[in-house]
Amino acid sequence: MSIVQEIEAGKADLGIFTLLPYEAQIKTFAFRQDKLVLLVPKDHPLASERSVNFEDTLKYEQVSLLTGTQINYQITKAAMEANIPLRLRTVVSGYDAMCLLINAGMGIGVLPRESVSIYNVPNTSILELENEWTQRDIVIGVHSHREMQPAAKS
Repeated sequence: MSIVQEIEAGKADLGIFTLLPYEAQIKTFAFRQDKLVLLVPKDHPLASERSVNFEDTLKYEQVSLLTGTQINYQITKAAMEANIPLRLRTVVSGYDAMCLLINAGMGIGVLPRESVSIYNVPNTSILELENEWTQRDIVIGVHSHREMQPAAKS
């Protein structure tokens, strides 16, 4: 069950997620924006670029988050729209594992810029992604402000 579904069902008071056209009957409030970037090993053919279109990354093996995550959905959708197969070398459960595998030369990956900055990833380069879908709105979702626990209201 996704966090959006848990909020709608009343199993969670609030959640933070990427704004999409969800069908859920919940309220959302703007939280912040983030930007997806491409992380590549320093010796990768793309490492000398400053920016790249996502479609140009599809000829390389990628490290991605698990199926069902927002980033996996976005890169899979972009690959399908470009009619180019997504070459997943592996999928992982978190940004830390993505960074470690990319740093070790196991592939390239799309992740939020702020997540890359948290980890010390010395043998990599960060490239801007030129695609519009890489700019994302992050929201706080709530089922009903009246029904929330006092700590969640503050």
